[in-house]
Amino acid sequence: TRSKMADEDFESETGNVESRYATVPFNPRFPYTNQTRHCWAGFVEYQKCAATASEDDPQCQRLKNTFETLCPYQWLEEWGTHMDNKVFPAQEIFDQEVAARKDVHHHHTE
Repeated sequence: TRSKMADEDFESETGNVESRYATVPFNPRFPYTNQTRHCWAGFVEYQKCAATASEDDPQCQRLKNTFETLCPYQWLEEWGTHMDNKVFPAQEIFDQEVAARKDVHHHHTE
């Protein structure tokens, strides 16, 4: 299954149709494995980043590019629905990190 990013083609200045698809950088945690784990880790790491920083943060954008490149679009739709419904398997981790971040910020502002 192709990812969302792989389906976004554009016409270059020379009139050739080129793909915006870019290879994800090597990750030593997943050297010789099926990229499913890399996809999942990228999605989870992006969600943690977006929950504690901002979706616009450059690091978050790199993580988003990774999972959008590696993950099948159908998975992303399903995981997005799970996130919206607060039933994503790692949701508790995100909620704990956001709470911890807010608690740290609250103590620094007192």
